[in-house]
Amino acid sequence: MMLNNRMLLPVIIIPLIVGLVVGLFFIFKADEEKEPVQTDPTETTAPNGDTIVIEPDYRFEHTIGDPVIEFDEGNEVFLDMSLVPYLERMEFGTPAVDENGNYYFDVDGDIEYNADEEKHIEGVLDNLITLINHFAKEEYSMEASHQIQRFYVTYYDRFLETEYEDLVANIARCFPKEGADPDILPETILEVFGFNRGDAFAFVFNPIEIAPIKVQFYNVLPSDIVLTEAEESLCIYENWRNPEDDGYERNLEGWLHNVIHVVSEQGYDDEAVTLAQILYAGSLADAEYRSDWDEALIRCLTIENMTYDNFKLAVESEFGVCTDYNVPLMDYFAIIGTEVGA
Repeated sequence: MMLNNRMLLPVIIIPLIVGLVVGLFFIFKADEEKEPVQTDPTETTAPNGDTIVIEPDYRFEHTIGDPVIEFDEGNEVFLDMSLVPYLERMEFGTPAVDENGNYYFDVDGDIEYNADEEKHIEGVLDNLITLINHFAKEEYSMEASHQIQRFYVTYYDRFLETEYEDLVANIARCFPKEGADPDILPETILEVFGFNRGDAFAFVFNPIEIAPIKVQFYNVLPSDIVLTEAEESLCIYENWRNPEDDGYERNLEGWLHNVIHVVSEQGYDDEAVTLAQILYAGSLADAEYRSDWDEALIRCLTIENMTYDNFKLAVESEFGVCTDYNVPLMDYFAIIGTEVGA
């Protein structure tokens, strides 16, 4: 198996449309073959001050076939386009989490991403194209080719040390030219590869769906904020918290402290600090996280004619959430009135 480390340049994929021009271009920049280099563990710091150690990975990124793999003429049509989002997810990574399952952000407030799979993406692309070319030459059907592609990209990391000839031969044992039988495939894959799944490899028979990543505020570990005694006395956490509902209230106290800090720093009065906390606890906690949340929050507090309806529109514009279910927020406006000033 050829061992080759290279940097992946942007992958440009033009959707396949029957009867029209079919285009697919993967652009690569090749480096010379390298021996594996042992690296020391690296460290990063989470917002709460915990040190997270990232252990080195000594595995090769590998490709099969020639240094630059291209589709044989006409084989672009065999590519399963549902894999494109899957490969993009591999390249850009997924949000990193700490030992408690919290997402965390960098110094700029952006979510940290775990891109461990990025170093393998080019090899996966090379292998995928090579497999498409091989089985097209063997006159495999479109359905069978798609099944093979889905199986390969799902288990690519299990084949990093597998020789190309062995991989192709084993895949051929599991996938007939006309396509696999869902009743037979699980037993065959278990026998050939030793893989077993509770879903009976259902993903092989349907386009792979990649759900969009939505990171809610309550799942993001907030920065540790030290409040003054006066600021701490404004925190609504003890009055708001529900001991029986830990899931929703995850990280709630920490986020309320952040809200208090941001609003107080801008010189707003106690009423505005309380309003901002009620907004977060009742509407923003399960909204999608955004790195400029503090600026967006302040914009909501700086609107003219501070009525509930106007505030509701500002929050919806800034955060994309509706406050109609935030009863404490509506009660607040009813009790305090319309004026919430600096």
